[in-house]
Parts: sequence; C-alpha cells; structure tokens
Amino acid sequence: MNLDALKSSGFDVRSVSRARTTLVRRLPGALHGLCHVLSQFYIEDVELVRSGGGLSQQTRRLRNDLIGIGWEAEGRLNLLYNGGVGSVVLRIAWNSKNTTFDRDLEDFQRLHTQGRADAGIIVTRGASLQESLELIVRAWAQENRIQSFDALTRFGVRPTQRQLAQVPVTGPDFPAAWAPKFVADKFSSTTTHWEQLQARVDEEAKHPCPLLLLGIPAASVRRQAAP
Repeated sequence: MNLDALKSSGFDVRSVSRARTTLVRRLPGALHGLCHVLSQFYIEDVELVRSGGGLSQQTRRLRNDLIGIGWEAEGRLNLLYNGGVGSVVLRIAWNSKNTTFDRDLEDFQRLHTQGRADAGIIVTRGASLQESLELIVRAWAQENRIQSFDALTRFGVRPTQRQLAQVPVTGPDFPAAWAPKFVADKFSSTTTHWEQLQARVDEEAKHPCPLLLLGIPAASVRRQAAP
C-alpha cells in the first residue's frame, strides 16, 4: 500500500516541501505502515453523531492501530516514528477548532528546526467526508427510525439549544430537519478539515518542514446496522 493507492481509494493526499520523497527515502517503513493502516481504517456512522469529550472513538482507534505497528505516543498530541536514520511526527486533527492547524504547523517547524523530526504528517477529515456529513447523518437517523430528540438519547446524542429551538418537527420529517443543524453545530466549516488545512498551508510562504497532508474520505464511513 502506498500514497497513490490511498489517493485512488478516495483519500486526499498532498505533499509539501518534498515530504513524500523524504519519507520514501528515509522512512519507508513508516510510510508503508501508515498507508496500510489508513487503507483499513473505518468510522461507524453512529460514531459521527455520538456526544463525548476528549479523543473520539475513531481517533483512539487510529492512534492505537499506529501504535500497534511501531509508532510511539509522545504526549497527548503526537505520534512519533523513529526509524533510526530519521523520524516523523504525526497528528490527527479530527474535529477541533481550525486554529489547531496553526499550532500543529508551528510545532512541526520547531521540531524540524531542532533536528527532532524530518517531516510532519497531519490526518484530518477529507473533502468528500466533509461534504457528505449531512447526508450520512440524515441516512443514519432514517435507518434507525429517529423521529424526535428523545429517540437520540439512546445513542448518547445531546442536542444543542439551537437544535432544540430550530427543529420543532417530530415524526418522519425529523431526520431531514435535524441533520443539517446537527452537522452545522458539530462539524462546522471552522473546525479542522481538509479545506481549512489547505488554507493554512497556502498562507505560509515557505515550509522548511516537509509536510504530508492526508484527508479521510467519505468512503471510510461504515453504516451500522439498525437495531
């Protein structure tokens, strides 16, 4: 599995400052392992709607899969792969404020300047996933016969005050009315996703630290069977 295969399967892939060349030459094991893990990675549709703080289920799953093939957790944010002749730092930016990208890029530059990382990798929601979130959430609600806010509680979903105020309907029309409000609240355009990452990277005139940017596609979402 390689980056070309990932891209063919729907992942967004962008190499900045010769990151791909750096990884292929100095850390081929890290790159191959990462591509393999991502090719097998999945998100259950219910995980997109469940409430919860801290690391999401899908973020924990991806971190654990990478640790299982030799990556090391370095604090709460970083995953580090040390290949002896070089090292690479990875961060998963699933659903945080978009200013998280500014911090990540600054940290990568600092680590690269200090000689502690040959490259940085950021994994985030891809463009196709961001565009499909409303459809995925609506389909999940329809398949699980969600027709009111009360029905959401068994899945651990806590509606916001805005949703409660702006979705007065119940019954079969509830999923179509609720889904766009839910997505706007939880996965707004100002959270971490592919387009926001591209904008941040494009704003920088120079990138001394090689960067590999990866976007998880809508194809990685699995439908959970309705009970």
